[in-house]
Amino acid sequence: MSRPPLNSYPRYAASILAGNDLFRSTFASVFPLFGTKYFNALTIGGGSTLLAGISILMMPLLYVRCAFLARPRSNETDPSSLFLLLLLHRS
Repeated sequence: MSRPPLNSYPRYAASILAGNDLFRSTFASVFPLFGTKYFNALTIGGGSTLLAGISILMMPLLYVRCAFLARPRSNETDPSSLFLLLLLHRS
């Protein structure tokens, strides 16, 4: 599970978790549609190796995201209040 967005935006935690659940459930429900052809074309060993290779290649991206992009945004203004500030500033 992705914790940094939950810590950065606690007000929207339910939406973050719902979006994560929707993405995972959608992928899990669609995978059987192409999984049989995928493993028949690459064999069990080749298909598993490809999935493992993709996972290993994506590990540095997760590290970069957690290390550099997950800073708490406590000093940022809430997007809805920022919109209100822009409206008040215009008048």
